[in-house]
Amino acid sequence: MAAMDRDTILLNLISYLNKSGYPGITHIQKSFYVFQELHLKEPAFKYTIYQYGPYSFDLQEKVEEFLALGRVDRFVINDKGGIGYNLKKEPPETDYNNLLEKIVVEFGTKPVAELERICTTLYVVKQNPQEQKKAIVEKVKTIKPHFSEESIDEAFTQVNELLSKAS
Repeated sequence: MAAMDRDTILLNLISYLNKSGYPGITHIQKSFYVFQELHLKEPAFKYTIYQYGPYSFDLQEKVEEFLALGRVDRFVINDKGGIGYNLKKEPPETDYNNLLEKIVVEFGTKPVAELERICTTLYVVKQNPQEQKKAIVEKVKTIKPHFSEESIDEAFTQVNELLSKAS
């Protein structure tokens, strides 16, 4: 994917999160990850498992670059010090805007822990496409021991529904 297309998609995602979601970096990271895994043939950003699930250092750098170039600014989201990102100018639309909007509607206001659980499960499923449910649940539990097997099992079901809808 061309860098300019990737940037436009990311800017549109940030725009949608500002309108009907939570525009903090965790929601940006996780929403883009879900979009990428469900709808792009080639990944736009490389993700790895990190503190709150899949995380892209490249995406983080891109948001910081947008900040340095004056394409976005930071703001305090709430009295607890959450930092959000706001566009200074609306980006051009992309062919993906309807999909981005649907992802923001589904994931834009979820609690961070729920995003972590669902996105980590999606990551493990995508990394191990031939594995059965039990093996996936065990792998996620190894990576994220603070989640119950029952909650991972629920995330597995959600991930399979997402994958089915996307194909």
